[in-house]
Amino acid sequence: MKVEIEKNKKLATSLEIQQLEELIGSAIPEDYKQFLLNFNGGYVENNMFHADENNEIVGVRYFLGINTKNDTDVYKALEVYKNRVPLKFLPIGADGSGNLFCLSLRSKDYNTVYFWDHELEDDEDEPPTENNLFKLADNFNELLEGLEPFDISVLDNFPTKVEVVFANIDFLKAHGADPKVIEELERKQNNK
Repeated sequence: MKVEIEKNKKLATSLEIQQLEELIGSAIPEDYKQFLLNFNGGYVENNMFHADENNEIVGVRYFLGINTKNDTDVYKALEVYKNRVPLKFLPIGADGSGNLFCLSLRSKDYNTVYFWDHELEDDEDEPPTENNLFKLADNFNELLEGLEPFDISVLDNFPTKVEVVFANIDFLKAHGADPKVIEELERKQNNK
């Protein structure tokens, strides 16, 4: 892996994985099972994943684990996103802005990783569709291997130039933002 993942203190057990599989009615892909056994989810250092050929970039804030007793718990995600994420998609992570990373459990694209965009989800009174799901990787390991440390210079290549960024440096420092990102933002603010 090119980025650090802070694994949970309590790792998932084979029994806990089996219980999750029974609840969701499907086998969990082997590469994600191994991740649960070795990390059980966890927070990811500032990162980026090139989502498509248009240079769309997403980042994983944390991966979900089993029985973590906090916001990174897959059971909590299943409860919160019930009737919002289509059936046969298992939430496995989040970007910290309300969007999810999901594994397909469907036979036609089993283990494919999708980005679930909450800004594009259907109305509350309608059943969830796949209109806000976007394919990221063919499997979980491909997603892991594709995560790279965040590089602020990628903003220079966006089709629409970022003119203004409002960032509260003290807030970023207090919440564990990458020191390199803070340093770059401070440098840019001082060059105004």
